[in-house]
Amino acid sequence: MKKQLNAFIVSGLVILATGLWLFKSARELSSTEIIKSDVILLVVTFALFLGFKKLSSVKRGEPAEDELSKKILQKTAAVTYYVCLYKWVFLIW
Repeated sequence: MKKQLNAFIVSGLVILATGLWLFKSARELSSTEIIKSDVILLVVTFALFLGFKKLSSVKRGEPAEDELSKKILQKTAAVTYYVCLYKWVFLIW
């Protein structure tokens, strides 16, 4: 339950920081600032969606992680590790 609340706390802090940033820049916003704020809003919305989804899953009594999700996470971590290694080899080369 504690992990699910972290998503809401972080999302709230990001919304607060973005709101302060937009309020502080009282002048007319440029197009890049509008795009940046839209991207931030999209990421926060996605985080809140995942937070609500996990929270409802906990309320239904479903396990947080099962064997399949652990296996998928391990496989993606291994692939990401190899991709990162080969990227660095290519960059050094």
